[in-house]
Amino acid sequence: AVVSTQSTGGGGEGKCLYVDTEGTFRPERLLAVAERYGLDGAAVLDNVACARAYNSDHQTQLLLQASNMMTESRYALLVVDSAMALYRTDFSGRGELSARQMHLARFLRMLLRLADVCVQPGAKTWKLDEYLAQWDRH
Repeated sequence: AVVSTQSTGGGGEGKCLYVDTEGTFRPERLLAVAERYGLDGAAVLDNVACARAYNSDHQTQLLLQASNMMTESRYALLVVDSAMALYRTDFSGRGELSARQMHLARFLRMLLRLADVCVQPGAKTWKLDEYLAQWDRH
């Protein structure tokens, strides 16, 4: 919600792309955040594009579509929640570990390249704690 506000107010002055891999995106949560910061809820929702990814290949395709969208309009934030979730189900067992790691590496390289090209310097944030916690369990 705050991404759409002006930079003087702590925002990114842009839109948000949200790739949802687990079906947990809730617009009503954004409305609550908008209300908390005194923002127009409808305007906040208009500035968020959400897509549901159903497998790791689809997640990669959504990243390609995101890059096209980022060239057409100013996006200040790209959220992939959670980048690892679909890899855990699409690639199971030690026999598919190599394929999973290669596919994931390609996805993360694409994500990094997109961030390098489309996101303002110093505005990148990576949330790896969930990934590392899951990795330790396997």
